[in-house]
Amino acid sequence: MAEFQLYTSGMTFDMPWIVRRPKNYGQPTVSKRTLTNQVYMYWPNGVPCTPINLWLQLITLQSTGESAVTFAIHMTHFIRYCFDQSTQLLEVDDKFLCDFAKSLEQEKKLKYAALSHKRNPNHIGYTIRRVIDFLIWYQMNLRLSSQPKLIGVLGTGAQVTIEWRTGNRGQPVLHHPAIPTKRPPVGDKKPMPDDFIGKLLESIDALRTQSPDEPTSQADRKKQDLIAKSLYLYARRMITVKLTKLTGLRPDELNSIPLHLNLYPVEKRRLFIPTLKTRESSPPIREFPLSLEDAIDVSTYLQDRESFLQHFNREAISTGAFLLGQNGAPIETRSLARDFRRICEHAGLRNVQVCLSMFRHRFITTQIAYEIRLELGRALAQKDLWQEAVQRRILAKVAKLTGHRDPMSLHHYFNEAYAQAVSRNQDRTPTQKAELVANMEGSIERLSRHPEVNLNPELLREIAMMEKHLRDLKASGGDGKD
Repeated sequence: MAEFQLYTSGMTFDMPWIVRRPKNYGQPTVSKRTLTNQVYMYWPNGVPCTPINLWLQLITLQSTGESAVTFAIHMTHFIRYCFDQSTQLLEVDDKFLCDFAKSLEQEKKLKYAALSHKRNPNHIGYTIRRVIDFLIWYQMNLRLSSQPKLIGVLGTGAQVTIEWRTGNRGQPVLHHPAIPTKRPPVGDKKPMPDDFIGKLLESIDALRTQSPDEPTSQADRKKQDLIAKSLYLYARRMITVKLTKLTGLRPDELNSIPLHLNLYPVEKRRLFIPTLKTRESSPPIREFPLSLEDAIDVSTYLQDRESFLQHFNREAISTGAFLLGQNGAPIETRSLARDFRRICEHAGLRNVQVCLSMFRHRFITTQIAYEIRLELGRALAQKDLWQEAVQRRILAKVAKLTGHRDPMSLHHYFNEAYAQAVSRNQDRTPTQKAELVANMEGSIERLSRHPEVNLNPELLREIAMMEKHLRDLKASGGDGKD
């Protein structure tokens, strides 16, 4: 199949909406409504696919334009397959859907220097469910009584026969033979390894361009512009790795961070992240706690971002996007993904699986392992970890950070997180603990001798309390020495 998508997004339509008829039998008037962020689909020959466009308009009104785009991406496969098979939308039956699913399953792509399946079973299942959603909507809203029944349960004479089953948690689940029942192996969701992160950071640093002296000619000015872009690119790449590793946010969430809520990270010690994939017109905002070190990193990026815009005489706040392209405009998520791929190739990570989502898998696994270790530290027996109530309590804490609506959807991370939590190499050795205490002593000593500290009595008292807590820690044997 061709690679191009059969839709256009971000469109604006003026639609007839309400007809008003005067009481004096005058001429009726039609009010219009402007619909924004609309998705428009068409057949491969350019003819509009009107029934699906009406369906997508309803989806946009009830949820978000992003949801309609996601639906259009999957419906593209269906429309193209119908066109290739010379089949109308309303001629679909069970055999056609099964053949469609099989064609999706058989498509291949080149990945990591080898041929692999272009789509996993979950992706195919999602596409089939969207087709079924459309058929149900059409039957309920547009089907004429003279037309055959499109979809229904066994015994209704429908062209497409569906069945409602009960899911693992008691919820109704739609079933059709074309929907794959086998899920991809959990191992497909691999956490980002430490050595990969090290290579990525080294690559980002190697691509950084140092700033020269002030420009003295037009040629120097052009070079200075390139340097400014390169320095901002370095800052953007560093904050991308930092935040995806720290928070486990989705790539689209990273690119949708609200700038106006995150202008003062050091003061608030919070990162405000939009929770996407909720199909809500206004994505809910979740708060992620930041350490002082993390808050300083975010603040440093914002300063670099402001310097970049000021170099090109642009307002730092008027461009409301958190991440920018090299032209100073908001950057698209797919452009971020392409830039990340370039960093991976520069780091020598060409024929291995590596993507931004692996940071999210790493965060979820590590955070669940952290919560498991806390539970075990409260004298909870290891066998009790497999009780659903205990797992739900652990996963609910992680879901609050990741934006998952159902905590149990993280359950497939639990085994790997458990193995990580109980491994002995997670515990610090006495020598490592002693080194941490020594580092803390050195930091407190340097801070106490800073010349500005004597001008701030409140800060002096805080340093004195830190020294006292450190002495208590050492006296209790917490420094790693027996």
